[in-house]
Amino acid sequence: MSRSYIPSKNSSCRDEYSYNEFKLYQIVDEFNDSTIELHEAKEYGTKIGFKTKEECQKYCDWLNTKKTK
Repeated sequence: MSRSYIPSKNSSCRDEYSYNEFKLYQIVDEFNDSTIELHEAKEYGTKIGFKTKEECQKYCDWLNTKKTK
């Protein structure tokens, strides 16, 4: 699990930061049926990473198609 720090939306000063967690569930080589199974098994707030921009785009396209159904 990695953690990131981003500026707080309520902050009037850019030097103030709030704490956010970023959970990476798994990094995959390509989008396929196994990736869909990973997506279904992951917990809320966790992310799937991809090694290439193209495979990530395939995943995003699949999510968008799924969302419109």
